[in-house]
Parts: sequence; C-alpha cells; structure tokens
Amino acid sequence: GMYKTALVIGGEVLSKVLDWSDRSTCVLFGDGAGAAVLTCSDKPGIIAEDIHSNGNDAYKLTAGHTPVITPFSKAENTSPYLEMDGRAIFKFATKTVPKSIYAVLEKANMTIDDISYIVPHQANSRIIDVVADKMKISVDKFYLNLDKYGNTSGASIPLALAQMCKENRLKKGDKIIISGFGGGLTWGSILIQI
Repeated sequence: GMYKTALVIGGEVLSKVLDWSDRSTCVLFGDGAGAAVLTCSDKPGIIAEDIHSNGNDAYKLTAGHTPVITPFSKAENTSPYLEMDGRAIFKFATKTVPKSIYAVLEKANMTIDDISYIVPHQANSRIIDVVADKMKISVDKFYLNLDKYGNTSGASIPLALAQMCKENRLKKGDKIIISGFGGGLTWGSILIQI
C-alpha cells in the first residue's frame, strides 16, 4: 500500500559469463531484458503466489563472479563462467515447477481449467514437456518463445509476457500463471488476473 505503481524489470547479459568452448552451456543461454508496469487496483491482479529457495543445492547452477575478499573470508577459487549440472537442474525443475503451479491453484481455489496460459521460465523445452506430462495437461497451455531467444534466465518471463501482449494473446480477465526457477536454487509461481 505504500506505492501505487511499480516497474518490474528482468534483464540478463549471460554472454559475459559463458565459456564459448563449453557446448553444454553456451548454446543454451541468451541475453535479454523485459519489464512490466504493476499498478494498484481494486480489481484482482496477483491472486496467489508460491516462492521458495534451497541454498543447499546452489552449487548446481552458478555464474561467474568476482570472489568476495574481506578480512572475514578466504579468497575463493571461482570460475569466471556459468557452470551447470544439467541433469540435476532438469530433475529439480521437473519436480518443483508442477508442485508450485498446483500450490497457487490450491491457494486460489482454482483448477488448471480456470487458467488461460502458463508462462514458464524458458529454460528448456524438454523441461516444459515433462512438466506438462506430469500435470496431464497439453503443452499448448504453456506459452513458449524459447526457440526465438534461448534461455535468457531472469528475462525469459518478462520477454514472454511482452511477446504475448504484442501477439494480442492476453485478454482482460484472463488468469495466467507465471512460473520460474533458477540459481540459488530458487523457484516460484504467481497466479495473475489480467
């Protein structure tokens, strides 16, 4: 209630942390940015959310960084590149995304039939196929643009929403679920009414 309008931005420049000789990562990731304006309203907007993290598995997806060196910490030997245990991330995503989507549906007292689209983090089409299969819903319920932009990490959902608006796919009153996961390891879903 403190603010009436917020600008939410997701942007990534992953090309800075990719090892271009590592074909297991460099072909998957792209640079991108997207934004959304959120405003207060007396009508539904964000209906339900489900957000989590599990730092115990954070090492399974790391990005290059400058080590933190203080009198209280030791210098770390770190890779300057994005590194990922692809199998572990696949397993993590296909387990947590369906649970998170079901959690927001339960909180909102809705079913998947009430939802126009699921807009997932555009990490990997196989992950989305498995999630759809586990949930026993058509993959057509999921909006995908991975084939155009690759995995733009934190920018993938804002880019997808912007493209959906451009294609006139979102109608007033539509209920959609956005669902993401990534480094940390973190994951979550939000059920929104347009």
